[in-house]
Amino acid sequence: MKLNSLSKIFRSTLFIPILLLIVLSIPHLFQKYFEIDEGVYAAVAHSMLSGEVLYQDVWDHKPPLIYIIYMVTSVLGPISGMFFLRCAAIVIKILNIIIFYHILKKLGVGKKTSSFVLSIISLLLVLPVLEGNTVNVEVFFVPIISLFFLRILNNRLSYFEGFLLFLSFCFKFQAFAEILFVTGIYIFSILISNRKLLIKDLVKFLVGFLVPLLILIFVFIISGNLEEAYKTLITINFGYADQTTYTVNILGSVIGRSLLLLILFGGAVAAVSFKYVFLNKRNILTHQNYVLINIIIFEIFLVLYPQRSYPHYLLQLMPGILFLLIYFVNNFKKTTQIFFKFTKLLIFISGFGLLLFLFTEQEGNVGKVLNISLSPYFYYSSFFQDTNKVESLFFQKDNLTENFSEYIVNKYSDYKRPYLYTSNTWVFTFSKLHFINNYFFYVQMYFTEEMYEKEKANILSADIIFLQSDLAIKPSLKTEIDDNFIEVEQYKGFQILKRE
Repeated sequence: MKLNSLSKIFRSTLFIPILLLIVLSIPHLFQKYFEIDEGVYAAVAHSMLSGEVLYQDVWDHKPPLIYIIYMVTSVLGPISGMFFLRCAAIVIKILNIIIFYHILKKLGVGKKTSSFVLSIISLLLVLPVLEGNTVNVEVFFVPIISLFFLRILNNRLSYFEGFLLFLSFCFKFQAFAEILFVTGIYIFSILISNRKLLIKDLVKFLVGFLVPLLILIFVFIISGNLEEAYKTLITINFGYADQTTYTVNILGSVIGRSLLLLILFGGAVAAVSFKYVFLNKRNILTHQNYVLINIIIFEIFLVLYPQRSYPHYLLQLMPGILFLLIYFVNNFKKTTQIFFKFTKLLIFISGFGLLLFLFTEQEGNVGKVLNISLSPYFYYSSFFQDTNKVESLFFQKDNLTENFSEYIVNKYSDYKRPYLYTSNTWVFTFSKLHFINNYFFYVQMYFTEEMYEKEKANILSADIIFLQSDLAIKPSLKTEIDDNFIEVEQYKGFQILKRE
């Protein structure tokens, strides 16, 4: 009986995908603290627990839920806290694979095909090529949008789906936008196919979203930061997406790349919708396929529109990649001739390569996604390097973050208004100093002129500044710092300056 159960586990569709995910995730638990976003989340969470008000006293442009999750790094300490979060990330990714399995089951995909497709998704979720080794916000919201898609495929639209929309809003604007868009497409497809749309279901959906949203607004009101929250979550998030101003030359006319992407996205949705409504007499494009195609189109648009080559952005493509893989595998299996099989494989790989090129071309080369620091070979082999070497990613007690944090605590803890200008965001959490920063990653202060002026006043009011030497700084600001502060020493790439 026990052998029978064991055999069933080994033959399960989920066995290989989940095994791959767990085995390849084990090094994540022991890697160094170097990821900027993780450091920002931990620093904001630590400040919130110390009584600082989010979006008012401390700032980052993400919605609040990721900082609440990262509070564990303050409660348990940064090392134990991140170990817990990395373990939690593995569990969440497993849940995501299980949700994808149920989506494939709903779509009628066979067991062998499902196992193959889910194994590829497992690799994409954990390999460092897409920063799957980090606990970024995508880890938490991709399962939410995936679960929403599963519910939509089962024709569910009620309180729970509305709550999923709210959760997506609390994690990242892109997740919220995707669920909102897919809801609109789903409702449109129901109306066009003459199926019954129950108004009571739509009302339940809205109630499921609006009730927790009103509670969140009430929390912002009693915290006194409603205006700042609105400005950050709505105004600045839109501004952040449009902050890059790349252009494209088409037949001698220069247009913004964001505008071109909007036109292409609108055209693609319009073309698919036209086909679905007017050229679909034989129902070749089913209601289900219409929704899935629009999910793929919108996810590609969401990833490309900000025009930032952050590999973890591509994790939002996982549901779309799942649907594309199903389509490709089924099409590939139907083709009998080797030449056409090879051609289809080449087209599929070229299409994904084109997406990577569009995603990274402003960096000057595709290497932004495939560079050595994101290479699976470099990442996994680094854990077998001597831990004293720079190449080693294995966590060690004397790494730069802990070393510098301990040094400044021991030597400069008497100062009451320390300021840290850095890209090494983990120093905020590892050190015990109460920094006066509003922004924990130096680039954030340059988002707008208003933000720059506010943080400049903050910097000049400090009694000691830890200035990372290799970072860009506005010349006029550097001049004012030099006029008001004197250098005490340089340590580990930081210039340490105290007020004259």
